Amino acid sequence: MKSRGFAWSLSERTRRGITLSWLLLFVLSILLQYGTLAGPKPALAANSANNANIGGFEIDGDFPANSMTPNGADWSNAGNDGAGLVNGPTVQDPLGNGDATVLSNGVSDGDSVATWQMNGSAGAPQKSDMGNVYAVNRRFPAGTGDFYSYVGIERKASTGTVQYDLEFNQLNNLTNANGVSVPNRSTGDLLFTGTQQGGGSWIIQGTVQKWTGAWNTGSWSAPTAVPTSLFYGLANEFAAVHPSGWADDLGSTVPINQFAEMAIDVTAAAPAANFGCHSFGALNLRSISSTGQTPELKDVVAPIPVDLSNCANPKLTTVLTGGQSSNGTSALTLDLGTSSSVTFTDTAVFSGQNASHQPTGTVTYSVYANSTCTGTPMATDSQPIDVSGNVHVSKSFTLNAVGTYYVVASYAGDNYNTAASSGCADEVVTVVKPALSITKTADATPVNAGDPIGFTVTVSNSNVAGTGTAKGVTVNDPLPAGVTWAISPASTGWS
Repeated sequence: MKSRGFAWSLSERTRRGITLSWLLLFVLSILLQYGTLAGPKPALAANSANNANIGGFEIDGDFPANSMTPNGADWSNAGNDGAGLVNGPTVQDPLGNGDATVLSNGVSDGDSVATWQMNGSAGAPQKSDMGNVYAVNRRFPAGTGDFYSYVGIERKASTGTVQYDLEFNQLNNLTNANGVSVPNRSTGDLLFTGTQQGGGSWIIQGTVQKWTGAWNTGSWSAPTAVPTSLFYGLANEFAAVHPSGWADDLGSTVPINQFAEMAIDVTAAAPAANFGCHSFGALNLRSISSTGQTPELKDVVAPIPVDLSNCANPKLTTVLTGGQSSNGTSALTLDLGTSSSVTFTDTAVFSGQNASHQPTGTVTYSVYANSTCTGTPMATDSQPIDVSGNVHVSKSFTLNAVGTYYVVASYAGDNYNTAASSGCADEVVTVVKPALSITKTADATPVNAGDPIGFTVTVSNSNVAGTGTAKGVTVNDPLPAGVTWAISPASTGWS
């Protein structure tokens, strides 16, 4: 009988235990499966590899946030049903022949924008036909970090090489003689280029160029290489689902390799030490069917407003020593009293400066006697900025007349930080002085020799604005010879 198997050699109690154990394991496996099926489905990036978090933004070929590790912000929220950094397309450029913003054949980056013309009827080649464009810029970390620009572009076809030009301009576009809205270029404008090779993933051929000269006669510098840590992008390896409710000519999903997104650390990619310190207000985006500056430009989109810089925009906050601060202003009242002059000092503090490159140089404190802070200041004082970005306290300024004075602190900027200045009304110094008057009135007149006489002496201070408080006032009223003085009623402080 023992040959029938191992189980038969076990006791009845042992066999029951094994049966119960297997039953518990079976139930547990069912529960685990149910939990897995019932749980929320995690969001997946549109790329299996090469995803990157650049400036706190997910470059992963999709729209929702929190779909990669390390996660960050993205175009839409994590649920892909609402706003992330944007609440829909920044620009909706038509696809196909309905797109009227396609440049004429032969127009290239090397041509003056004064000569650009629109094709007017035919759309761009499918590989360079841009549809929805998503764009946003910010400082990261907020308030003190570098300026980043994030751009996402949908195109009509999934194959074919296309180059995108991202031109950052300081001035708003103008209209040339052909009626075309063109970049209003000025010295210091920047041009970044990125290329998607064929139907493959996004390849950043990291370059940046600087414009020098007038809008219609200047030129771009030779391309400068930008590392992928500062300028990076991807195209979607898998179909990217649109956020719900966001209009799109491509439908509810963007097909493979038709959505390219990129991030640029503008501050570091175009360091102010080499490119100058500039602030940009417009992004002009266009596509090219090949690479370089001589191939024909194809599709363009309406200029996109931006607010960024390749250097920090610090703010100067000032406080008068001993003053009263309220709602961003500092007020100080000084009383001349019996003195011929009064003095005060000022302090200034930076905020929003480049965290990696603290402001250098000096801060100049200027005192004005007019409320517009124009003309030559009454007095100035320049104080150095230390290695930590701290500004030294001003010297003692001397004022010797009643009035209202305004103090401005200014910073000229450097290679990494723009110029900054406090406002004219941010600091107000008011100098006051007592305005005493005295009257002496006889109690009776005339009087006879030997009769008692009385006088009332009144000392008062003006209540006109700007009058200081009178302190320690002494009245001296000499009596003529032969008069004996007494006070009635008796009072202390008189002699």
